[in-house]
Amino acid sequence: MFKEIIIKDYVIEEFKSYADKNPIEVCGFVTGKCFADSPVNVAYGNELMMVDNISTKAKEVDYVMQPQQMMNVMRETSFIDKKSKVDLIACIHSHPNGLPIPSSIDINRAEYDWVYLIYAPKIDDVKAYTYDHQNKEFYEITMHVQK
Repeated sequence: MFKEIIIKDYVIEEFKSYADKNPIEVCGFVTGKCFADSPVNVAYGNELMMVDNISTKAKEVDYVMQPQQMMNVMRETSFIDKKSKVDLIACIHSHPNGLPIPSSIDINRAEYDWVYLIYAPKIDDVKAYTYDHQNKEFYEITMHVQK
């Protein structure tokens, strides 16, 4: 589990700009480089890859990533291609009318032990969490936005 994440400012600004214009939950991935096995236990995100929300429920409070787009991102990273120099760092999504904390839907659907970023446009705040699959819990971690 990561203790902290460092993300380039342009990644966060691009996501916020997109989410601010959409009344629904928007979603995607942040890619970059993981150092999970090192003493620093940190992830560096430098690219945003958006994925369409295809939820058939209330998209203001729910997202379902378009499967083919999601798999395309995963295939480009070490998540599937172990030879790739690009790692899947985080899943990112917005809570257009809520707070940047995992919702009950987020908790029930979380599948992977990676970083989850949640942006709340109404209060202009992004929070980072790791997910512990074994205990089925989210833990807030430190996020640094870097120029």
